[in-house]
Amino acid sequence: MIRAMGFLTVAMMAASGARAQGIALVPVFGLPGAAQADAKQRVVFYDPQQIRQIGPDMAEFVIAHEEAHVRFGHAAPEGDVPADSTQIIADESAADCQAAAKMVTAGTGSIDAVIRFFERVVPLRPDDDHPTGDTRAAVIRSCAATARKRGRSA
Repeated sequence: MIRAMGFLTVAMMAASGARAQGIALVPVFGLPGAAQADAKQRVVFYDPQQIRQIGPDMAEFVIAHEEAHVRFGHAAPEGDVPADSTQIIADESAADCQAAAKMVTAGTGSIDAVIRFFERVVPLRPDDDHPTGDTRAAVIRSCAATARKRGRSA
């Protein structure tokens, strides 16, 4: 359903959900990634060009992931971060899990497409702040399965 609606619908749905949680969704061109969160200001900044390029499923996931950072109050790392920073990796995994659960619960987007994306980048770790693709895919798969089970038992 959401795939046919396109980017504008994804952005509008994300903005609506974010506003309901008191999170501002602000377009900013030239970000280093598709989106980033500022938990202190309760803002998710997103780059409209990059969001369009990653497609509707990944766009929905990325926005939900950044919203989760805001909801959890995750602070952005300052300065150099050691590659084995377990707290940062734990925060990223928690945001991935929350985003997966949100997509499954809402019934929008394809969480399977998100999992396939991360499986394709298995050995890659874009920076010291994120787990490898295979780790992220495993977390997302597990959290999506849990959300599906809860949905069936509700």
